[in-house]
Amino acid sequence: MGEKRWRRWMFLLTACMAAVISGGCRTADNSSAEAQGSSVTADATPAEEQDATETPDPAVTLTSEPTPELTPAGEAAAAVDIKDYLESYEQLPKLLGMERGEAWQFSGDDSYVKDGFALEWLDGYGIFSAKNESPSEVLLYGAGIGDPVSAAQEGLVQSGWVLYSDLGEQYTYIAVLNDQNFYLDISADADGCITDWYLNNWPEGEFVAEAYDGLRNQ
Repeated sequence: MGEKRWRRWMFLLTACMAAVISGGCRTADNSSAEAQGSSVTADATPAEEQDATETPDPAVTLTSEPTPELTPAGEAAAAVDIKDYLESYEQLPKLLGMERGEAWQFSGDDSYVKDGFALEWLDGYGIFSAKNESPSEVLLYGAGIGDPVSAAQEGLVQSGWVLYSDLGEQYTYIAVLNDQNFYLDISADADGCITDWYLNNWPEGEFVAEAYDGLRNQ
């Protein structure tokens, strides 16, 4: 091989080696850059996860106020005792939520009823009648329909009522309270339990008048 051709061959060989070396560096640089990019991407992933963790989930963070307990609807009114309304009986319709009913004692319009309890008065005369024929919110001296007659008798006697007659299953009591005559009939079953009662403040009859006179003279 001539010297000239040998120099050309060496030049080409040197150029090829330089190209290979140069290309290899660029590949390494690219790989490094890609590696750095991967590193950046990998580094960003925890940050993204952290952001996702810190972002509140509405389904988890939203809370509702506790539901208040509801008071049962239609709750029955507290029981009342007729003994406390012998002079203020006109309060009972509103107190008990009574409805107007058909007149059964007087010819006036003041007749009220609820459940088994009925009340009626004669406006302008200060007289009334009341009756209870089935369980209701109205007690008779602490006793309700179905209770033993004895449950009412103690309170009646302590309040000034006197037993006028005892027919076994019907008891009649009379009383003079605040100079007002009162009359009470209590009916009972064979077991001595109250089935119904009737009360008024306008007892009539000559024999009854004598009985009240006797109470006043005691």
